[in-house]
Amino acid sequence: MIVDEASQCSLAAVLPLAYRAKRLAVVGDPYQLNPIVSLSDGLLQEIATQMGFDNDDLRDRGIHHKGGSAYSAFEFVARPQTPVLLNEHYRCHPHIARWFNKTFYKGELTVLTDVSDVSQRDRAIYWCDIDGAAVRPATGSWLNQAEAEETVKQLRGAIESGYKTVGVVTPFTAQARLIDQRAKTQFGQDFLDDIDFVSGTAHRLQGDERDAVILSSVLSPGMSKSGARWIEKERNLLNVAVSRARRALIVLGHPLMGDLGSPTLASLRVYLRDEVARNEGTGLPSAEFRTDSTSEKILLDAMQLQDLLPYSKLEVEGYELDFALLEQGIKLNIEVDGDQHLDARSQQRRQDITRDRVLVNLGWTILRIPAWRCHEEIDSVIEEIRKTQDRLLDEASRRTF
Repeated sequence: MIVDEASQCSLAAVLPLAYRAKRLAVVGDPYQLNPIVSLSDGLLQEIATQMGFDNDDLRDRGIHHKGGSAYSAFEFVARPQTPVLLNEHYRCHPHIARWFNKTFYKGELTVLTDVSDVSQRDRAIYWCDIDGAAVRPATGSWLNQAEAEETVKQLRGAIESGYKTVGVVTPFTAQARLIDQRAKTQFGQDFLDDIDFVSGTAHRLQGDERDAVILSSVLSPGMSKSGARWIEKERNLLNVAVSRARRALIVLGHPLMGDLGSPTLASLRVYLRDEVARNEGTGLPSAEFRTDSTSEKILLDAMQLQDLLPYSKLEVEGYELDFALLEQGIKLNIEVDGDQHLDARSQQRRQDITRDRVLVNLGWTILRIPAWRCHEEIDSVIEEIRKTQDRLLDEASRRTF
């Protein structure tokens, strides 16, 4: 028996099947959505007490009907066995993935999205400050009228930019309905169907994706403290919302987000605003002057002594390059590979092969240098780099004429 999306499956739904399985594989993401349970916390507390259980203990063991899931229950039972992390990510542009990779997955995801067909014009990643106010009608959940209006404007911009599929995500059902109504009035249902438009909470897009995603956070002055706490408590919704976007992510929120009770949303605002600042302005390559190992430092020192002028830790479409030579329009990436770049068969890791294929499609030439060579035959390494550079310069000059 294989349980997929196990974090969204209740234990009650899985148990009857698990009892009949000789082998059981549980696949899920604890940082995505939990099962939807309509029973109140008070009722579940009462049931637990009547049956002789401690409600908090059920949560700690991952088997609480509302606060647990098939994934959390199995994770508790399997301790101390470590789950196998399926760490390769292929959906989002690396600039989008960097935030949820750091915020939820401790940087353990390897982002291998093929961005070779994505130009700067084709992607938009930014935070849009909206000085609106949250209100809650007599019935239903929270609304932010100013964000709803701006969302429809951003939707038009995404359509005009040529994104084939567009979706809107928001923490609150009432906001999703309001945006959906306004979008239908502006564009008509038939047109929205053509771009596979959806406006809903993260539950509507769980397991799905869109070229462009617009996130209306709603959180703003006027929302109760309990509403703000709910957003932060259900922070996995934000992970799901952001990770649905393939190429474009546009987030709408209040400029004082850092003071409104959701550290997760505040960190997203800081990240997206920094990301815009990094990619606007001069248009020059963005690089850091650093090395991450002794072998890299040896190679950097040797290249500088030989009048080679490498960029260190250059970022290309979200991929970090150890060293890059960009003289006269050539694009040469030099990678220093330690043992961690080899698999159990001493072959190049599949992740590196996939990464190199993306960079080659972007016009780069990849030269991989085993780390030991930087220590034992650095002169030979420099000669190899020089020959590769000369060959690329010669090819570039022949293409010019």
